[in-house]
Amino acid sequence: MIRRIVYNIYKVLKHIYWREVYKGYRKRFNIHPTVLFNGECIIIHSDSNNKNSIIIDEGSVLSYGTHIIATDNFYIKIGKQCHIDTYKKIRTWDMDKRKKTESVKDIIIPDNTFIS
Repeated sequence: MIRRIVYNIYKVLKHIYWREVYKGYRKRFNIHPTVLFNGECIIIHSDSNNKNSIIIDEGSVLSYGTHIIATDNFYIKIGKQCHIDTYKKIRTWDMDKRKKTESVKDIIIPDNTFIS
């Protein structure tokens, strides 16, 4: 009985935590009010102070564990009605930091795209 009560309190607190994190993302980045954060552990980050370094347009859905990370003054734009599936990583850097590459660019995901 006590375990169930403690677990329920934990779930409520975790939900409140992630709701506040997502509110912070909406203030820091250009995220339309209709964007759905569908789960926990969604990470959005930019090393730029530019609000438009990450743009997520209306009706898009970000699922559990999605990471969207813009670095080095590049930007990421996700169009209208897009769905980013669970544990997808969208980032503007090359995973192999040992070599210099010109392949890193801005990322633009067109409207009505499903990334699974």
